[in-house]
Amino acid sequence: MADSEEQLITTLLFPNEYVRHLNQVSGLTTCNIVYLKRKFLSKSGYELVTYPLTECDRITYYDERPLLSLILGALLVLTVGVVGYGVFKYWDELSPATRIPVGVLFLVSLYGFRAIFLARRYRVVFSLRDGSKLLWKTRAGDYKYKEANVSKVVELAKSRGILAEAR
Repeated sequence: MADSEEQLITTLLFPNEYVRHLNQVSGLTTCNIVYLKRKFLSKSGYELVTYPLTECDRITYYDERPLLSLILGALLVLTVGVVGYGVFKYWDELSPATRIPVGVLFLVSLYGFRAIFLARRYRVVFSLRDGSKLLWKTRAGDYKYKEANVSKVVELAKSRGILAEAR
């Protein structure tokens, strides 16, 4: 492979995801980092800017759990627990016509436990020589779908010796 030949390594964002991921890295080639920059007062609202990969000082990869999903899941489970405790404690005082949606309580608690224990996401930070940082992160539900893309980024960073250890 010649050095002047540019090949696509991975596409991190597809065009239908651009609106939700402004100011993030959208792709990676053998020569450039493609960055999706928000552009005010334009019809599309964004532009693709390329940064040379030679300007990238290090790439840091994080496999993390999103804090907001964890908190919301814990609040859902706590709410169902309080409702369940209230029903158990005051069962004798309930009127006979009271309906308790057990299925909804079960589904909400299942969703809460899922948010607590299964929510994961990737975050990749590209640090440039001038001190600026370019970020890409997945949504919590895209963890499995983006696994191949992240492995390609990590493989490229290892081959160039710029992969930094995540804290």
